[in-house]
Amino acid sequence: MEPRYSNPFVKEAILRVDLSPAIDVNDEIVEGPFAAANSARFPNVEPRVQAGQEFQFGPEGMSTKEVEKREWRLLGGDRKRRLVLAEGALIASCKEYSGWSELRQDFVTALDSLVGIFPDMQITRLGVRYVNFVSLQEANPFVWREWIDSRLTGPLEFPDDPRRITRSMHILQLEYPDGFQLKYQFGLPNPDFPAPVKQKHFVMDLDASASRILTVADVKKLLDPMHEAIKELFESSITDGLRGKMGVVALGSE
Repeated sequence: MEPRYSNPFVKEAILRVDLSPAIDVNDEIVEGPFAAANSARFPNVEPRVQAGQEFQFGPEGMSTKEVEKREWRLLGGDRKRRLVLAEGALIASCKEYSGWSELRQDFVTALDSLVGIFPDMQITRLGVRYVNFVSLQEANPFVWREWIDSRLTGPLEFPDDPRRITRSMHILQLEYPDGFQLKYQFGLPNPDFPAPVKQKHFVMDLDASASRILTVADVKKLLDPMHEAIKELFESSITDGLRGKMGVVALGSE
């Protein structure tokens, strides 16, 4: 069993399914049966319009057309939790992480309610993503041995003068036998880029995904293995010092 933390560095946790072909969502559906099924956790519904461009190819070459795409955001009372429903995707996310079981239940409830409205909808991708953002008030932004496993920070020791570093981000991609992949981006993101690194930040962005035709049963079966893979990689990335800083409150599965 892995530790559970009282103050994790999770900036955002996201569960998502992509749908193809797109489903025909509208105000009547979203603000009706879909909102009703999720109202206990997400009482506020906010429709939004996103403007964009669509590229078209014809006898006279390529042309562009302005298009508007609608999405609906269902927000929790604290506005830290949300569901996003668009024609091509369903997303559950939280910016104040309180545990896997809660996020998973929000997502599954929303997915079940959506498939009840669109029983023939087709899922083409599932994603489980955790963006961990460690921000510390320490003078040296390049020394992480007390907090992060040294295998992840080795490149910071390569330049003769680390003060020249403006960014140090790295990508590791892994394949799992359960039928999903995990993309791990880690390092110093530097919000002041292209200026040299001044602030002590370290990001661990873990994104597990399965891209193929999936049933709702497939999605539910994959959620926990994806989360476990993310959790295992995250725990391998940090030291007991960082665990102490996050506050280990119990031994649990989240």
